[in-house]
Amino acid sequence: MSVSPRLVRKLQQVLGTESEDLVTWLAEERAHRAELTNTVRTGLDDLRNRIHGVDKSVAEVKADLMKWSFVFWVGAVLAIAALAKVLE
Repeated sequence: MSVSPRLVRKLQQVLGTESEDLVTWLAEERAHRAELTNTVRTGLDDLRNRIHGVDKSVAEVKADLMKWSFVFWVGAVLAIAALAKVLE
């Protein structure tokens, strides 16, 4: 991104020839800001993808836990029923 011509003219009016360094610095800062913004956006996209992966993993673990919990309780009920039959 470049510095607007209007700003350059205004700086030249106020500062004279010393404005060239300031204009160069402003242009460099805008470029750095654009690069930083791009880096942050890329980082946020990566973070969103990782969070999605973690959410998916948690959902899978939760489903497995529910399945094995069901198997355990069905087994426990059957064992109690068998024990009740034996003790009759």
